[in-house]
Amino acid sequence: MSDTATVTDKAPSTRFLGAVLLLMFAMNMIARGVTETFAVFLLPVEAAFNTTRTEILLTYSIFNLVYGLGAPFAGLMVDRAGPRVAYAFGLTALGSGYVLAGTAKSLALYYFAVGVLGALGAVSLGMVVASGIMSRWFVNRLGAVTSLPYAALGAGMLVIPPVTQILIDRGGWQQAYQILGYGVLMVLPLLLFLPLRRIGKGSAAWQASRIAASAGSGVPGRVACRKMSVVCRAGRCGMRCGPVRSGPCSAPISQPLWRPTRWRRKWSPIWSSKAMTGCWRPAPSA
Repeated sequence: MSDTATVTDKAPSTRFLGAVLLLMFAMNMIARGVTETFAVFLLPVEAAFNTTRTEILLTYSIFNLVYGLGAPFAGLMVDRAGPRVAYAFGLTALGSGYVLAGTAKSLALYYFAVGVLGALGAVSLGMVVASGIMSRWFVNRLGAVTSLPYAALGAGMLVIPPVTQILIDRGGWQQAYQILGYGVLMVLPLLLFLPLRRIGKGSAAWQASRIAASAGSGVPGRVACRKMSVVCRAGRCGMRCGPVRSGPCSAPISQPLWRPTRWRRKWSPIWSSKAMTGCWRPAPSA
C-alpha cells in the first residue's frame, strides 16, 4: 500500500475546526490560569510554613526552570504520541501536583508539587502542544487562529486566580489547592469523548506534506529517491540530482564534502530544478 493511501481526503467541517480551537483555548486557559494562582497562595503558604519570602519564591524559579527544560519534550510528545497523550499527561501532572501541594507538610514537597509537577503539566497543556495542533489544521489566517489560544492565557489569569482567592478565604489554602487539583483531574475523562486521534492526524494537506518530507529523508550518508520525485539538497550538502534510467535508488556517499565553496562554484542552481526520478553521486574533484 502506498503512503498516499493513508492520507485522509475528507475536508474538516467548520464545526470540527471550531472544536479544535475550543480545545486549545480550554487547555491553555487551565495551564496558565491554574499556575498563576501562585501569587494568591504566596502569603498563606509563607505563613503556614513559617519561612521567608525568598524561600517561597524559589518555587516559582523551579517552575520556570522545569517549564523551559520540559518544552522540547512536550513538542516531541505531541509529534510522536499525539495530543491525546500530551494533554492526558499534562492534566495528570498538573492535577496531581496541586492535590499533593494541598497535603504538603514540608517545603521540599511543596517545591516538587508546584514547581516540578505543576510546570510539567503546564508545558504539556500550553502553547507548545497548541502550536503543533495548529500547524496540522490551519494554513490560512494562521495569525488570527494563533491569537485565540494566546487569548486563553489572559482569560485564565482573569478567571481562576479570583476564584482561588475566594476558596482560600472560605476553606484555607490547602483546601483550595486540592479543589484546583481535583478540578483539573476531572477534565481528564472528558478527553475520552473528544476526537483527539483525528485531531492528531492533521489535515489532508498536512499529511501529504509530511509524506513528501519523509520521502526525502533517509539514512544519514545515503541519498533517498522516491519514484517520480526526489529531494535535492544541492544547496545544503553538495549533492547533485538528476534523471536516471529507472527506479528508486539508495547510493552511499563515499566522498566527504570538505570544500563546500568549490562545489557551489562548479554547480549551477539549475541542477536542482532538473531533479525528476533519481539521483547520482557527483564525481569527486581532483
